[in-house]
Amino acid sequence: MKVLILFDSFKGSISAADAGRALQEGILKAHPGWHVKYMPIADGGENTVDAIEYSLDMSRRYLKVNDPLGRRITASYTVSQDGQTAIIEMSKASGLTLLEPHERNPMKTSTYGTGEMIRDAIDSGCRRIIVTVGGSATNDGGIGCLAALGARITDSEGKDAFWGAEKLPFITGIDAAPVWKLTSGIEFIVACDVTNPLLGAKGATCVFSPQKGADQKMCHHMEKGMENYACLCRRILGSDFSSAQGAGAGGGIGFALMAFLKGRFECGFDLIAEMTGLEEIIKNSDMIITGEGKMDRQTLMGKAPFGVLRLAQKYHKKITGICGIKGEGWEELLTAGFDQIISLTQLCGSEKYSFENPEKILADPIYWEKI
Repeated sequence: MKVLILFDSFKGSISAADAGRALQEGILKAHPGWHVKYMPIADGGENTVDAIEYSLDMSRRYLKVNDPLGRRITASYTVSQDGQTAIIEMSKASGLTLLEPHERNPMKTSTYGTGEMIRDAIDSGCRRIIVTVGGSATNDGGIGCLAALGARITDSEGKDAFWGAEKLPFITGIDAAPVWKLTSGIEFIVACDVTNPLLGAKGATCVFSPQKGADQKMCHHMEKGMENYACLCRRILGSDFSSAQGAGAGGGIGFALMAFLKGRFECGFDLIAEMTGLEEIIKNSDMIITGEGKMDRQTLMGKAPFGVLRLAQKYHKKITGICGIKGEGWEELLTAGFDQIISLTQLCGSEKYSFENPEKILADPIYWEKI
């Protein structure tokens, strides 16, 4: 039996690689004659760089950047061996996990650090830049990123107005000429697992800002600001990108990358699967196991385990989902094609224990004798 384990991270609990390694150990103890392989996967959110580096020969580059609140931190991105392609994970510089819970306020946070990483990649000679835009702490429409690339973003008094979503309602001018000069001839790809537009009930502010610390009053202010920003960009560019698929990703940085850098949107999982040759690996396996910290109906909305499911179904493979906890609507995963969904909480009887000890549970053969 050839078993392939494809985990995304169990956020806050265990990494994708460590979870895969532990389950591999547990299954091999229960079934010594089986061939068991694991690969970390991602969908364009956090840990995308780690998943790609696991499968491909790439090098890591470290640099100092601004975090979402303007503090200097060390971030990193990965570069292909020929030096032509950079994969930049937005969450490394502008991620929600970089902030303490009491610091989370998308009115104040900026994508400036992500722009610094992009600029560094360009200065290093990269000509193809993939930006994965999940896990952000921001909702600034990407103005911070643009400013880091050289754009002058100003209010009615000609003062700089690029830090945080609180500035969006007051922006009256964007001089993007330095950005266009810097990025001329460079290919940009926006990789993510969401297709939300910039504005409206399904847009960046309404859907994602509450997860980043915004209350209703903040959301109203930021939505008005996004509308002003989108209108200004439409006048400057002569085109409207606010309704584009993925424009609302990363708090609107997807919009900035598409509108000003001619970025092309791609499903994060599909891009990673293509780069790592995942389809062929699934084709040559007998049983597929995938999962992440929580599996629910949102898993079917472009998350990595759903991408694995689609490939497994293409080759008629048995597929099991393993997660920390089952969320609302998890039964829909069975209808979609999963053979079974197993939660660590279900196995050990305690959500707290499963969160704190996932490695012990995954490595225990008693749970996998009848898988």
